[in-house]
Amino acid sequence: MKNRISRLLASGAVILVLGGCAVGPNYRRPAALPSQPLPKAFSAVTLATNGVIWKVAQPAANVSRGDWWQAFGNSELDRLELLALTN
Repeated sequence: MKNRISRLLASGAVILVLGGCAVGPNYRRPAALPSQPLPKAFSAVTLATNGVIWKVAQPAANVSRGDWWQAFGNSELDRLELLALTN
């Protein structure tokens, strides 16, 4: 009896897993990007990032960026950071 239940559960699990792989009866694979022109609404900057133009990375880890919390322009955050730095 136990063996029969475990087989039934295993069969059900396999059916559920394989059923999750089904895409649907009317699935059509989309065409590759080169056959689909980009919309004209993209700017030149967007075209540069999505097109074939590459820019060499310029690391800037050594550049000082100042106090990160000042970018928010919040006086309460400035006060709390000053308090944290002094203590």
